[in-house]
Amino acid sequence: ALDPDNGEASFLLAKYLEKNDQQLGAVAILQELLNNNPDYEKQDEVYDMILSIKKSREEYSDMNRILKKCNISRIISKYNKYAALEPVFNKKGGTYDEVISITLSGNTQGIMYYTLDGTNPTTNSMVYETPILLESGEYTIRAMFVNMYGVCSDVVSENYKINLTMPKEPVINLDSGVYNEPKMIQIYHDNNTKIYYTMDGSVPDKTSIRYSSGIEMPYGISNFSFVAINEDGLASEVVNRTYHLEI
Repeated sequence: ALDPDNGEASFLLAKYLEKNDQQLGAVAILQELLNNNPDYEKQDEVYDMILSIKKSREEYSDMNRILKKCNISRIISKYNKYAALEPVFNKKGGTYDEVISITLSGNTQGIMYYTLDGTNPTTNSMVYETPILLESGEYTIRAMFVNMYGVCSDVVSENYKINLTMPKEPVINLDSGVYNEPKMIQIYHDNNTKIYYTMDGSVPDKTSIRYSSGIEMPYGISNFSFVAINEDGLASEVVNRTYHLEI
């Protein structure tokens, strides 16, 4: 009371209160000490004491709030798993003339949620597990990190514009329908694209069967899906055909 700017006196009083099970009073004095006496030489010990009390009381949201304001690397590293820092994007928002892959990273173990429709993510949004491929057009990615103590980070977002033109879809010589004699399925496409297809109705990609020459129509019912993919990795609209060959 006689010397309110005396950091050592405040710290000793906080210790006294904590030892006498008056944790809330101790935390109040310690936080006031950090705010009013930023040059106090035992700041790291003050943070240690506050965070230890918060941890014992399972007040993880408060721990996250305190850590976000802390600039002492030792403290941040020691209590890193209790923080929920904003997700980090591997690429800044902007305009790109190529297909890009966006990765999101958090500061510790937890779950990353994101949206692509411009809305803020919640714990019901898409879970980030693999890189987000941006092919053509405009995208807004909003992301939120939730650590293993259920503490949510602030939402961060980046806007991207990909200036690439999707390739034309492949042209198939045969329409869907019933056929009474074998036919060869021919696909026509631009020279700068490659054609991939599936025969089970699934969506084709670069790992699917690659078309090189005519395909002999299978006996019975077959469900073909064709896609054209250019040198930039952009995919066209998928073209579907269903054939029923009866002989």
